[in-house]
Amino acid sequence: MKNGEGQEKRRAPRVKKEVIVQYRIKDVPHTGEFQLLRKPPIDLTRTRDLAEKGIFFTASQPIFAQAVLELKLQLPSERESIELEGRVVDCEEIKKGFIY
Repeated sequence: MKNGEGQEKRRAPRVKKEVIVQYRIKDVPHTGEFQLLRKPPIDLTRTRDLAEKGIFFTASQPIFAQAVLELKLQLPSERESIELEGRVVDCEEIKKGFIY
């Protein structure tokens, strides 16, 4: 994120790194949409970059800001994957009807 002068606001640097990510939308706040349905499917993608407090990846379906995701990352240097939970801070449609 850049401020008005074009300077980066992030405190932690981002590293351009492709890592395989499995994710599942766990909850969409204010809708309860996934709380009432069966467990949503797992989707697979790759990261574009990583930081201490964030992951940038593309998705094949819309993911709304504030949605809670279950994530599983497979780092190339590790035998076991890392499982975590995160909240979507920002999202945008890249190409209408194609990828998010």
